Amino acid sequence: MVPDSQLPVNDEPTRPQSVEAETTDASGADVPPTVPTPPAGVGTPPGEDELPALPGYTIVRQIGKGGMGRVYEAVNRLGRRVALKVIRSDRLSPELAARFRNEAGALQDLDHPNIARIFEYNEHDGQAFFTMRLLRGGTLVDRFEGYRNDPRLAVELLAAVADAVACVHRRNLLHRDLKPSNILFDEEGRAYVTDFGLVKYVVSGPFAGGPPPDEGAAGEEDRPPSGAGHAETTSLTASGR
Repeated sequence: MVPDSQLPVNDEPTRPQSVEAETTDASGADVPPTVPTPPAGVGTPPGEDELPALPGYTIVRQIGKGGMGRVYEAVNRLGRRVALKVIRSDRLSPELAARFRNEAGALQDLDHPNIARIFEYNEHDGQAFFTMRLLRGGTLVDRFEGYRNDPRLAVELLAAVADAVACVHRRNLLHRDLKPSNILFDEEGRAYVTDFGLVKYVVSGPFAGGPPPDEGAAGEEDRPPSGAGHAETTSLTASGR
């Protein structure tokens, strides 16, 4: 048996054949590896810390995120600061796209001083987005203790939110996600009902009676549970979460 120390040693690293075939041409010259090109019309989604590039807007910073997208502070062509909500292209399934358009459509149809209206809805390079008023006063979660300790202010807030929800119901809509974190404030302290991502059109039941929704806008028809409107407005006084 030959001792290990006397065995021939090859100091040159072994390169897998598959890699060599990808990085050299027929003459043996080095060529850069080929990077697959995404299909036309499909954008590359931004990373967790990467700001999206959207025409007409300068993205300043991220101010919120959820399961299907992000919310950014942005500046439009006229220099106005807005809140820009975008769905990441890698999560833009047909169902989520319909839900996002449904949210934008619902906001555009609502006219109330305590509902933040939409400015623009658009789609670009595989990403759907809309813009609305930028609210800088925090959420009801941030202000909850102050309202709980001042019954007069709490009643005024609840009346404003209830009136906004009544406006939503008059349009045959249910918010379905009304909670302190979805009540935002401007710098003057006015409250706004926001986040209509789970909004649903109602075509029967106690809130029906207005114009029918666009075909397929909601994805399905719903009959609201008994007392749904009451539950939406009174949940603000039941919990701070």
